[in-house]
Amino acid sequence: MTDQFASGSYIAQAMEGATATVNVYENVRPALVDKDTLAKAEEQLAALPDYVPDPAPLPPGSRMPLKHNPLFVGRESALLAVGQALKKGETAAIGQVAAVTGLGGIGKTQLACECVHCYGQYFAGGVFWLSFADPNAVPAEIAVCGGPGGLDLRPDFINLPLEDQVRSVLSAWQSPLPRLLVFDNCEDEKLLDQWRPPSGGCRVLITSRRAEWAPALGVQSLPLELLSRAEGIDLLRRHRADLSDEADAIAEELGDLPLALHLAGSFLYRYRHTIQPGEYLAQLREKTLDHLSLKGRGTTFSPTTHELHVGRTFALSYDKLNATDTIDEPALALLGRTAQFAPGEPIPHDLLLLTVEAPEDAEGQLLVEDALSSLCLNENPSFCHFDRREKSLMPVFSVR
Repeated sequence: MTDQFASGSYIAQAMEGATATVNVYENVRPALVDKDTLAKAEEQLAALPDYVPDPAPLPPGSRMPLKHNPLFVGRESALLAVGQALKKGETAAIGQVAAVTGLGGIGKTQLACECVHCYGQYFAGGVFWLSFADPNAVPAEIAVCGGPGGLDLRPDFINLPLEDQVRSVLSAWQSPLPRLLVFDNCEDEKLLDQWRPPSGGCRVLITSRRAEWAPALGVQSLPLELLSRAEGIDLLRRHRADLSDEADAIAEELGDLPLALHLAGSFLYRYRHTIQPGEYLAQLREKTLDHLSLKGRGTTFSPTTHELHVGRTFALSYDKLNATDTIDEPALALLGRTAQFAPGEPIPHDLLLLTVEAPEDAEGQLLVEDALSSLCLNENPSFCHFDRREKSLMPVFSVR
């Protein structure tokens, strides 16, 4: 197998192990919108408030596969930041505090989902949710937006070749009508640049483990923090309202990670007649990631359709690290050292770097810094929370 892929004229054939993208919007004319319709749509977007509105039905033609999650807690400041960015027309990348950027299970998709159900009502042109996890599937994801149940662009839409379906949707997206596009799990800068509309009224919201984007892309990064302790306790109690002092201890043991808290709460609810909170806490302290609850036992539903397994969620990032790669090799060494420290305790950035054997010349220093970025900040994040302001690294879980 190679890394190359192709889809009509959208993605050009490349050398083995590489990809070459083309301008998918080339020769695609923006769809026309009459002045009255546009004026009403812009007035509707201007009414987007400076507070978080209640969830409401989405405009006709929207494509949103995820329902509002009644268990959603907290995140008000993050929701407000996204709302204001979208109102101004800026692209927003959510889910990355440098320390949290690589941390699966932080709730990036869930936050975007909440944004859609709260703010989507103000986008007259509709909301369109697309998974970017598989680059090969993006054209099909886009094409679905134009058919029945979506924009319904033309009566014979479903009979058109895929390439013509995509071109029709891209034409609509380049119109001045305000729309909200969500690119979920978009990790590749080239993929974002390829598919976001170069003009028109669309606002683009992405979720990503990547914290840093090329400045030329104009991405406004909106870091997503771990849940506060009060929010974590609230989430646990939405599953088990009778939790008392154990809720605080369970949240602490799980590092306030939303995915872990959801799994723990679901487990406690499912087996509420079998296991008491105090007993569960004792088991967590003994096993942590090996506990059945964090592997999805007792949980049958994922609000975001993502993996219900904390270890596998982390592994998505860890498996990207190549022990034979010049940068990834010291990154793995850094991760191994970090995992030995107590979870939730910050490790000074400079102290951690001193533990890695590397040439003392300028190139060696850059290599180690690249390793830290590979570990925490960009495409290969893992178990650590990086605090830019304090310049410290924090393990969320530790090796026992």
